[in-house]
Amino acid sequence: MMEDIYNEIMDAYEKYKQMHHSNCTKIFKQKDGSMQCKDINEIEEWTSDFYGNKKHDFLKGLASADDKIKYYEREIDLIQSKFIDDIHIQEMNIIIRKKDEEKKEVRVYKTEIHRFVSGLIDNDLDSTLKVLLCYGIADLRFYSYLKNNPPTDNRKYNTPRMEWKGTQKQLAELFVELQKKGWIEKIESNTIEQSFTNTKSIKQYLKPFVDKSQGYKSTYEKLYSKEYSPQFTSIKENVTH
Repeated sequence: MMEDIYNEIMDAYEKYKQMHHSNCTKIFKQKDGSMQCKDINEIEEWTSDFYGNKKHDFLKGLASADDKIKYYEREIDLIQSKFIDDIHIQEMNIIIRKKDEEKKEVRVYKTEIHRFVSGLIDNDLDSTLKVLLCYGIADLRFYSYLKNNPPTDNRKYNTPRMEWKGTQKQLAELFVELQKKGWIEKIESNTIEQSFTNTKSIKQYLKPFVDKSQGYKSTYEKLYSKEYSPQFTSIKENVTH
């Protein structure tokens, strides 16, 4: 449903650009030097800002969430709740000025999807509808981002790290030896990086290379350099697995 709404609006948006603004006299010079219709530039900038703010707030909340999966699923539900029965629901902060008074209030706008579509095709977008359209497109783009980027790690990132008192190479070697001797199944470099201090470059040491001369076994060239003196080769084999 969300994908269908997005495609319908974007098809109308493309027609809006071609039918009403392909030869627009109101030209805006962009940062890269290219020229664009002022109205189209306005829509693109507003949509980009609204989308960027949504994504930033989401990633900030995700980073500190105790349960990332639940946080992510709740965000999906919130976006879907803004599109009900072909209507987009949007709250907006409104400033009302009366003489020397200035009052702020929150208004809820309910816009039928076909109103966005007809407004684009008929070139009938007043300032309020244009802003609401940008919010709607931003919501749909953000929904697409969420669906394509589910969290893979449910651990809270600000969990205190264990302090590693050796070098990064030594920590890397420890996990290589644990795998080699059968104590762990797989080396998870991301988990190691997030669980220990002093791990900024550990991924490069844990990147395996395949050596044909050694029967296509994985080697760790960046770890086992000529200058490096191994510390954990005495770990015993796991004979219980």
